[in-house]
Order: sequence, then structure tokens, then C-alpha cells
Amino acid sequence: MRNACGAGLTCCGALVAVLAGCTSPNAGDPALPGNSAPNSLVGRNHDADSAASAQAETAGTAAADQADSATDPHVWQDVDYDLLDPPVDGLADSGPAKPANPWQGKTVFLMSLDNSSRWLQRIDVATAKTTNVCQLPQNGAYPSLTFRRDNVLVGSIKGAGLDEIDPCTCKIKAIGSYGGATVVNGITSNHAQGLYGVSSGLQALIEINPQSGMATTVGSGLGVAFGANGATWSDIGQNLLAINGKDDGLYAIDPKTGKAALLAKLSKPFASVGMERHPANDHLYACTDDKVLRDIDPKTGVVTEIGPIAQSSVCTNLAAPWVPFECP
Repeated sequence: MRNACGAGLTCCGALVAVLAGCTSPNAGDPALPGNSAPNSLVGRNHDADSAASAQAETAGTAAADQADSATDPHVWQDVDYDLLDPPVDGLADSGPAKPANPWQGKTVFLMSLDNSSRWLQRIDVATAKTTNVCQLPQNGAYPSLTFRRDNVLVGSIKGAGLDEIDPCTCKIKAIGSYGGATVVNGITSNHAQGLYGVSSGLQALIEINPQSGMATTVGSGLGVAFGANGATWSDIGQNLLAINGKDDGLYAIDPKTGKAALLAKLSKPFASVGMERHPANDHLYACTDDKVLRDIDPKTGVVTEIGPIAQSSVCTNLAAPWVPFECP
């Protein structure tokens, strides 16, 4: 969706600036984008004028659509990037530049908890090399871990509540119970600062309050019987991806309706499930009872094995940081 006042212009986008006389930081230099003689379109023909008018009308419609969607918490409030919105008539795009990947030049890793030894571990996604970071107390199993968008690590304690976990010291801060939601074996961040989970007890998608842990059911149920599972948010599809250990299927879950739709049958079986889409490279990683790191093609369901994870029990959780970090 289009931001009417893009970066580099005081009040509106480059095309609207030309038409309406809005000022830009380049004012005074007709050779630079956003400038023209007063009340004229220098160097533009009638076809260009028509294109500019159509562009302005489209921008107005997009702004209205954005206002309508602002009241829907499930609608992803996206921005227009230069790569997705090519310039018109040679004028520079006024949208923000696509943000740089914070993982550029960094070793891409996942975090996972060995629920038997209680070691919180760092896993290299290229080799599955596993490094022990710190040990959690014996306070119960975490069938799922995830990083919130603010890069805070949280876990689904016993599948019944939410804990915050320091990924460097393993200190735990209890957040709260999910309430009526049980067997929550897959949690993930959403498109903003909240969390989603898949509850096998309720057979439903739940929305989790990150401050209290309280869960709210989304829709009337998944529509598919889920067993052991994992879940992760997809920025590409603007939905959740989930692995269902009951039928070895990869599903997309609609965050508005809570309904699950089969995307692909997986080429290798899953018993326990850990999974995470990594924001560094958009790869979908997973693990199961054989403790081997897997890479899944979400279009075909083909599972590629990367290497063994050094865990003493079945693998049930993977978590991908949004930005890289180092422990002291």
C-alpha cells in the first residue's frame, strides 16, 4: 500500500508534487526530480499528462484502501519499496528504499532447546553445527520457541503458557497462561508485535497477547485435525505456515479465518515438529525426532537434510532471530 508522502518530499509523492506544486528538498533545480516551472509540466506530452492523472487517482484510491484496512489488526500494513514500484515517466520513486538485510555478512543461525539436557543451543543453518549457549532450569518442557519482532525470545512452557527467555543467560521470566488454550506446540510472531499459536487441544489458531500470555481463538477451528505441530509466520504469503505431524502435511493458515489449507505433502515424515522460516534468507527450516536439521521447499514439499543437531532428545523447536546478536 502506498504512502502518500514519501521520503524526500515535504508533503506528497514525486508525481503529485509535480502536479500540485508541493515542495521538495531539490526545489529550485529543474533538473532534479520533483521540480518544474510553476503551473506547467516542462518536457511532458499529453500522454504523460494522462499517465500522471491516472497515477494520482490510483494513489487516492490506495490511500482510501489503507484507511479502511487500518482497523483490521490482521491486515499487514505494508509499504511500497522501489523494487516493487518502478518509476513513471523517468521520475524517481518517492517510496522508501528497501531496508538492508541485517544478516548480510553474518553467520545465519537458529536457536533450539534440548528439552532433555536443558541446553539452549545455537545452530548454524549451513552445516547444523550446534553450540551450547546456556542451560535452562528444570521448570518444564518447551515444545516451541520463537523470537518476537523485537528480537525477544519466548517459549511455550508445557504448551500451556508463555515465558520470556534470555538467549544468552537462560534466565526466565514467566509471562502468563494461555487460559483455555492447551497443547500449544507451535508459536510464532505475527506481522506486527503480537504472537500466534496452533492449539492441538482446541484444534484452532490462537492469537496470544505477548504481555499477558492470554490467548484468543481465531475463527471457528482449523478445519483439519492437527497432531504434533510447528508454526511460523510468512511475510511472503502474509499467513502462517504449519507442519502437521499427524499427516506429514505443510499447511497455510489464514490469520483472519483460522482455517488451514494443505500446501504440500512432505517428502519425509515428521513425528515431533520444530520449524521456522528464517528472515535472513526466507528458507523454511525444520527438525523432528531424528534430530537432523531440514530445509523444506514450501512449493513442492521436498525435504533436504542439512546435518545432525547435537541434541539428546527429540527436536521439537526452532527459533530464528530477526536480527543477529552475540552473547557476551
